[in-house]
Amino acid sequence: MQLTKVKRYQYGGAILILLFALVFSAAEISLSGNEASRFGVVNAFGEQGVFYLENTNFRTVDRVIVNNHVYSDKPLPLSFLAGLAHKVIYNVSGISFGENYNLAVYLINFLFGGLCNVALFVLLFRELCTYRSGTLRAKWLLSVMMCLGTWLFSYSVVLNNHTPAALAVLITYLLLKKFARDRKTATALWTGVAAGMAGAMDIPTGLFFGLTAVAGILILAKRGGKIKAALATAAGGFAVAILTMLLNFWAYHTVLPLYIANQGGTFQFVPNPQSVLGYLFQTTLGKRGLLSYQPFLCFGVAAMIFYRAKLNYALQISLAGAIMLTLFYCFGTIEYGGWAYGFRYLIPVIPLFWLAGSLYVLDRVSSTWGKTVVGVALLWGLVAGYIGAYSPFCVAYEGVRSPEGHMTRIVQSTFGGNLLAWSFENYPDSPLTKELVHYYGPEYSFWYLKEAYWNLKKPVMLKNLAESELFLPQK
Repeated sequence: MQLTKVKRYQYGGAILILLFALVFSAAEISLSGNEASRFGVVNAFGEQGVFYLENTNFRTVDRVIVNNHVYSDKPLPLSFLAGLAHKVIYNVSGISFGENYNLAVYLINFLFGGLCNVALFVLLFRELCTYRSGTLRAKWLLSVMMCLGTWLFSYSVVLNNHTPAALAVLITYLLLKKFARDRKTATALWTGVAAGMAGAMDIPTGLFFGLTAVAGILILAKRGGKIKAALATAAGGFAVAILTMLLNFWAYHTVLPLYIANQGGTFQFVPNPQSVLGYLFQTTLGKRGLLSYQPFLCFGVAAMIFYRAKLNYALQISLAGAIMLTLFYCFGTIEYGGWAYGFRYLIPVIPLFWLAGSLYVLDRVSSTWGKTVVGVALLWGLVAGYIGAYSPFCVAYEGVRSPEGHMTRIVQSTFGGNLLAWSFENYPDSPLTKELVHYYGPEYSFWYLKEAYWNLKKPVMLKNLAESELFLPQK
């Protein structure tokens, strides 16, 4: 009876997430080079069987010119898989970017963003159901809210590499936990494959969780079998890496991703000329903050401090990897993720922090005021996630890369910027719109909105903006 009830909750949650994906998956891409770069590959490979972009419907600044051809500089595996999916769609139904542009974009966004979010829900819910603490309804709610009340939802409406990387990270943890039970070489191998897939989506994520996977297998394996198990894990990761290099060689005649090959085969680290601590604050608690946009993750932090002994070893090890990845991005980048909502680089760590926070809440939070705090945190995350889905690759402050006097130096919060654009589009005469315009100033609000609607390819909104009485004195 209980098993049947669990399945009903699981199917119900999956259908709910699926409905959100059907409604919110984007049928157009923004002018962000990030989206156009990947869709160019999808268009080129899916319809032409090539990897160069000059004969596609997409133009991007995220490109590299090699041998007189224009190529995407994004890691290839995700774009290639999406291109394969589009090739099937194109050959079976005839849907193309030339004849059915918006439908073709929508289908790819739905398949590789929306369905990824459905998988995240199912895996988290099933994992929470293995613990005794908490009610089934609470576990269902927390699982749903991870997928609707975080950046996972914000980015699930578009093709991106961060939500698939988050899925691969969660699978890596689940396999590591499975290995702790069965100690099988095959499980160790698949743990490495999962970490390798995380790397195929996002190289730094794969590097850190690859190391985490090998270290975890070494810690959890039986004495006498540690080396064999660790080698199996490494082999799984290297297998994915080799396949990725072969894919790169097929497409570009180099085994390296083009954004590395174009730099002479090396990474380029640029020290932050501004306050490192200020950047750390803004990316965790401030205007682009992991915790300020998704305050429920604070319970994950609490779990790592006060509840660590009750977390299983696989989760403790995985959380260590998540912390290292977070510190790497907070101290190793300077541009807040570029034109993007929140701090997109940290999306892969969300499932692990959310899982830890959920276990803490289910076991320790029982008072009315405690549940109220949890409810408020979840509600705030839901609002922030929805506002992010309005424009995931939005006009955004890029730190030292934003010119002096640029309007993004005033509108530094991507939540505030997206909220302003959303509010003006849907409720131009509302008190919320007027208050936001007053807060940022009419001049900066006008220029931000102009850039935002241009980025979103909404000419009607540019016309409405030009005619709005809110800005007439400043034009």
